[in-house]
Amino acid sequence: MSNLLGVSRACFVTYENGRAKGKRSFFYERMMSEFGIDLRQPADSRRIVFVDASKIPQPVYWYLSELEITGE
Repeated sequence: MSNLLGVSRACFVTYENGRAKGKRSFFYERMMSEFGIDLRQPADSRRIVFVDASKIPQPVYWYLSELEITGE
């Protein structure tokens, strides 16, 4: 994932663990351009928000769109 986003693994891990100190907008923009996923979704959202489902294979989109985010 870090390679796709153009950052080091260590940098990605800090964002993934919520310990990021850099600009989140970079990750938001990269996730949107690479995967069509909008990470700026409301905190109470339980689903992945897609802005462009054509960026990923259709079976992957179907699977991800059915997932519920639990925060655990």
